[in-house]
Amino acid sequence: MKNGTWESPLTAKQVASSSISFEDLAVDVSGVYWTESRPLEKGRAALVKSGKELPSLNPFSVKSRVHEYGGGSISCQDGVVYFVNDTEKSICRYSEKKDSIETLFSKKHLRYAEIAIHPSRKFLYFVGEDHQDPLHVTNALYLLDLSTRDCQIVASGHDFYVSPKIAPSGGTLAFICWNFPHMSWDESSLWTAEIAPDGTLFDLKKRAGGEGESILNPVWGASSTLYFVGDKTGFWNIYSLTGKKPAIVYEKKADFAAPQWKLGGSSYAEVTYKGESAIVACYTELAIDKLGLISPKNQTMETIDLPFTSMTHIKAEGAEHIYFFGASPTHARSVICLNLLTKQYKILQSSFIFPFTEEYISIPELLSFPSSIEGKQSFGFYYPPKNPNYPPSKEKPPLIVRAHGGPTGHNAPVLSQEIQFWTTRGFAYLDVNYGGSSGHGREYRNRLKKNWGIIDVRDCILATQYAIAQNLAHPQKLVIKGSSSGGLTALMAICGERVFAAATSYYGVADLEMIAEDTHKFELHYPDSLVGPYPECKSLYQERSPVNNVDKIEVPVLLLQGLDDKIVPLEQSEKIYLKLKEKGLDAELLLFDGEGHGFRKAETIEKALVSEWNFYKRVLRL
Repeated sequence: MKNGTWESPLTAKQVASSSISFEDLAVDVSGVYWTESRPLEKGRAALVKSGKELPSLNPFSVKSRVHEYGGGSISCQDGVVYFVNDTEKSICRYSEKKDSIETLFSKKHLRYAEIAIHPSRKFLYFVGEDHQDPLHVTNALYLLDLSTRDCQIVASGHDFYVSPKIAPSGGTLAFICWNFPHMSWDESSLWTAEIAPDGTLFDLKKRAGGEGESILNPVWGASSTLYFVGDKTGFWNIYSLTGKKPAIVYEKKADFAAPQWKLGGSSYAEVTYKGESAIVACYTELAIDKLGLISPKNQTMETIDLPFTSMTHIKAEGAEHIYFFGASPTHARSVICLNLLTKQYKILQSSFIFPFTEEYISIPELLSFPSSIEGKQSFGFYYPPKNPNYPPSKEKPPLIVRAHGGPTGHNAPVLSQEIQFWTTRGFAYLDVNYGGSSGHGREYRNRLKKNWGIIDVRDCILATQYAIAQNLAHPQKLVIKGSSSGGLTALMAICGERVFAAATSYYGVADLEMIAEDTHKFELHYPDSLVGPYPECKSLYQERSPVNNVDKIEVPVLLLQGLDDKIVPLEQSEKIYLKLKEKGLDAELLLFDGEGHGFRKAETIEKALVSEWNFYKRVLRL
């Protein structure tokens, strides 16, 4: 049987229905809480405590929609959970002791995230996004009085606000803000404000960040030391702020943070370890995560030996335990509890249970290849075909190349049912972390500045050619795919190039001008840094848009699109599909009702995966 058509025990239905997605994590003395998006419930986000859904919250969906990508939907304090109720567009409070839900505030035109509860429990702060005027969306920090339910803006004037964090004393609030045309990973700043008895703010001061520096993840220590992550050194390292000047806690050529596409994440936490203050932190090298225990006093770090290659949402409770979402090449993304004293971990919940033994699992290999920039290397992860029922063959396998979204993001080497669906059928799979990806420092991220549609495309092609040279793929059986911005990369990779036999775009960007003229606020000026300011650089937007390069496309194209996508609207896929058909090319467009930017329903995920496989079997003649 040909590679690509092997019989696999993993069906598309299993991939679609057996996985959940962990979104947010919160911890207090009463336990650990998280949210999980469930495909079998049409993507509803359930609130779970220690593996069991809080029954009173069903059928509410607990999720944020700030920045469209959301995150930061839950906070907790002494057994009381404050959450964003997406079903009723409100902020609610759940008391486990009383088993009761109370709506605290609701305005249909507001979106909510990152609820910060004052130690007095008299008021709270949250990130608010006002959509009353869809053409002029505003972001601010809001104060909600819990006795009167009065709500007011307490910090505004910047284009974006995130990460409100209250000092243990209750006297100071820290937050991050930034302005157009920047994204937070390009340029942002840390501010503090003093808190009046009624919760209003005064004495607002900028404490760190500014031109050419990205500030993320403020965290208050028990002794009211304010920590944050900044990339002044070229890598996101952790700093402390006890006086007027920030001091680096531990310097390393690694990233101790990731681009903040979603809110509510945390890459480190302060703990008391063996009687002293310490920081447990996730750091990333070559897109692989590791966990370190930092001593601020000695400026040293001990690496904790764990199997996980991706770790997010680091939370601490007490002196011994931390919690996080973790995954590895053989572990599904899971909720993890780690005992810092014994270094032993426990999996509290997995996003899926792999339905067969490890002998079916394809383990990724790190590839380093010459990039499109002279003298530089780029990176990716190669997954070989793997199925114990089929002996090694002299025939080279068909290869699926994936360009990740963002484009400021990266693919981590972790167990993915979607990838294993392909490798157990005899496909090889290559995740390319092209120049511009995160997880490699600022210089690597900046490679894509003004070069979107060029560097990413060339790196994907060079990675593919390297795989062929290493005898890892069949040179005539190559396809490229991508979602969102990765869709643009995939489509541009077949414009005039004769490397790939087909391309697949999941809700991908096809027309850069449409993105510049019509997208949501968060990414409104993102293309300014990736391409150039619009309309001054209009010609570049046209040159790098797949829809304007259809005359150079000669291979089949598959397009998959959600009808409710607000980030890359339906018109993008429709426009290029019509041009492809007008040229007489082999093109398919699949539309999914009720889906936005990213598919969440089990039936959608299954149909998309089956359609993609049938497409590859047909165009590659498998």
